[in-house]
Amino acid sequence: MVEKERTKADTLNSRLKQQLTDYKVPDVLDYVTERADLYELNKTVRMWERKVEIAHMALKTNRKTWRKLQMVHQEQNPWKI
Repeated sequence: MVEKERTKADTLNSRLKQQLTDYKVPDVLDYVTERADLYELNKTVRMWERKVEIAHMALKTNRKTWRKLQMVHQEQNPWKI
């Protein structure tokens, strides 16, 4: 029983040691470059989201103006369709 647990622990220990020796830390410059790219992408997303908000506001304003013009036109020409 104890020998089985010891063998199991040794196997796990050797596997973990192998993982530690195989682990390679990425270069700092790669990390910094990735973070800079992520920052730029997030900035671009925020910019496009703002542009979409502005376009929606303009659409809403234009629809409102169009409806007002249609109402005025119908009031001036009630017999035309």
